[in-house]
Amino acid sequence: MKDNTNCIRENWSKIINEYNKLLRRRFVIKKYDNNLNKGVTDEQIKEAEQVLEFSFPSELAELYKCNNGNITNGEENVYLGAILGLQFISLEVLIYTWKEWCKFTDEKALDEYCTSIDEGKIKCLYANDHWIPFASDGWGNHIGIDLDPDINGTIGQVINFGRDEDDKIVLSNNLNEFLELMINIIKSKDFKLVNKIGEEAKFYRGSGDKGIHAIDYLKETLKYK
Repeated sequence: MKDNTNCIRENWSKIINEYNKLLRRRFVIKKYDNNLNKGVTDEQIKEAEQVLEFSFPSELAELYKCNNGNITNGEENVYLGAILGLQFISLEVLIYTWKEWCKFTDEKALDEYCTSIDEGKIKCLYANDHWIPFASDGWGNHIGIDLDPDINGTIGQVINFGRDEDDKIVLSNNLNEFLELMINIIKSKDFKLVNKIGEEAKFYRGSGDKGIHAIDYLKETLKYK
């Protein structure tokens, strides 16, 4: 797995800066950083590894050292989840979510409905205990790191999985590439900030558009590349 930890902090800072620009244009908010938890420590990463029983991906560890997810205590104005409208889940929620998905790894009947849009890159499974979620729509769908790819995949690739995500796709070869993709999308005309707390993340591409879910948007954008 390629190690891009030196670039993670730089690209994450760029993402926050882009959010801040958009917030200043539309809402009276000083900094998007106010919607993010402080970063975790090396000790907290080690504790997570003890639960997972495998090494925490270095890129993902660096991201969590920057910020430990979105604040979700109900008192802050989370105008848009930090991962393209999806909630950047805290390390604590990551572990809880991972444990919940591990309960489905033996449900082989669910696997028959699953596909890999990128043939041979993602195992056609409903759940895998080596898929680590870091973003959530709050309805059981996630973006995460794949540490157990199929024969043509790459360890550390970023994928979609979840309750409604039978059709899986490689969103990027690694987390740093995913952050670079995020920067380009945030700067695009498709990306809009929505002042609605607790709703599904959506991309709005016109005044009459009812919106498309962020993961579906990524699928449409990347499917034929």
